[in-house]
Amino acid sequence: MLQTVNVLKVREKLGAILDSVADQKKRYLIQRMNKDLAILIPVDLYEEKVVEGNACLKRQEASQKIDEWREKFGWKLAGWDSTAAIRKMRDERTKELLGRIA
Repeated sequence: MLQTVNVLKVREKLGAILDSVADQKKRYLIQRMNKDLAILIPVDLYEEKVVEGNACLKRQEASQKIDEWREKFGWKLAGWDSTAAIRKMRDERTKELLGRIA
């Protein structure tokens, strides 16, 4: 639950407010003249909700782009053996590296 505080109280008691956020996991809605300005939350909650949420969103976007690419170009890969292609690239790279040594 958010506890509402005004900017003046934050200025007066910033240390105590930060301690309660860090130690007691309290959350504060900071206001100026009854206008919401910011929310002060513990770092672990921020990382859980914002950082991990953004990573999840990026994974979903990447997955969607891959699906779109498959719909558009997937027919070109029909019958394509990815294992054989990777093996061939590795063999070529190995030959090239060995050629440099010799």
